[in-house]
Amino acid sequence: MTRDEIFNFFHANYHDYNKMKGLLENIIKDHQQEIEELNKKINGKSSKEIEVQEVRKKELEVKKQDEVKEIVSLFDVKRQSIQANFVRQEYRNMDGEYLLRKHLVETNRTPKMFLDAVQWLFSNNPKAAFHREYIMNIGTLIKHFNTIEHQAMYSEESVQYSEEAQVWVNVYKKKGFSDEEILQKLREGGYLQ
Repeated sequence: MTRDEIFNFFHANYHDYNKMKGLLENIIKDHQQEIEELNKKINGKSSKEIEVQEVRKKELEVKKQDEVKEIVSLFDVKRQSIQANFVRQEYRNMDGEYLLRKHLVETNRTPKMFLDAVQWLFSNNPKAAFHREYIMNIGTLIKHFNTIEHQAMYSEESVQYSEEAQVWVNVYKKKGFSDEEILQKLREGGYLQ
């Protein structure tokens, strides 16, 4: 059918639902191949490209889960270095990894943000020592993350520490230390997490 024939048929039969439905089904059947080709062009992706994207998504998800495990175990190790008999207990005995994964999905925060928060929490910063007193599990870390992030990144002391760390970098460079030795010295001094 040409466009004009379809237009005329529509105007003659627009009140009859079944005739119109039959017409449209016939048109779709006649042009099924063209419709599929247009859909492929619109989507612009072959099945191979879609498959590769799915594999990448799965790999990223596995990497994210590994990072979450690393964060939780780092929290436990750092806490145990302060309290030898420490055993983390979450609210209602929930899994810390589950809580963190759920929070990351809900807030679109990254695992690196929490890794940095844990490292700052157990650094030599006086404000970190205050927060360390009451953050005993992952649930509490999540609850107070905004405060920790603000203290770690925007407080005057954190700016002072980074300036002081820069001074030490210059001193160590003049003494002839290698980059790895400088990083180690800064970590020992609590300037880097």
